[in-house]
Amino acid sequence: MKTAVRMTVAIAASTITAQAAAGDLGTYYRYDFEITVTENDFAGSLGVLDVGTVGRLSYFVDPDPDAFDFSDDITRFYRVLGIELDIGGFQAAGNSGSYPSPTFVEGFVVSNDQPFATGSRPPSTYTDLLQSILFWDNPEYDFSVMNILEEHQASEPLPEFLTSLDLPLSLDLSRATTNALFIRSVNDSRTEIRFEFTDVDITVVPTPGAAGLLVFSGLVAARRRR
Repeated sequence: MKTAVRMTVAIAASTITAQAAAGDLGTYYRYDFEITVTENDFAGSLGVLDVGTVGRLSYFVDPDPDAFDFSDDITRFYRVLGIELDIGGFQAAGNSGSYPSPTFVEGFVVSNDQPFATGSRPPSTYTDLLQSILFWDNPEYDFSVMNILEEHQASEPLPEFLTSLDLPLSLDLSRATTNALFIRSVNDSRTEIRFEFTDVDITVVPTPGAAGLLVFSGLVAARRRR
């Protein structure tokens, strides 16, 4: 498994999906995950993809930590501006009604040192988690979830996959104890295609609106100095 992680900061605005452009909320984070098929009994077009096929899953995420009121001190929900899938000649984007995320349900979940306990018992495990339910524009794709997490027993040191509730600028995928994306088929909900995340590029991008605002602000400041 490749574990190299690359983070770049975009100097100029880039072209993104229609969903992301519609958000125009200043800086956004782009996560380009390399994905590899691990299991496939999908009842539909994706069923032709062989185990080992490599592709890309992209997220465009608004870094505003206050996008939703549902967050707490161990979990934060971020607004997803758009998603893209590109693998084996198949492309899909997010359902237009689901992106930008209207509620936390469609959001991007970041959880750091989340304790798991039943009732009044002390935690048995602690988890660092990235999670998202995906809503696709392809009518063949039904329920779809990504989970990347590191889980440790309470007697062990805390997980180090994440260090805070901020959107991560780097990810060591080799630390993940669960690492999976699945897409179920609308033709038969008992069949699905499963992937693992094998690499990631993380890019911080100013949107066209934000870039224009920075230029405009600079002109105003220069005029005031005169």
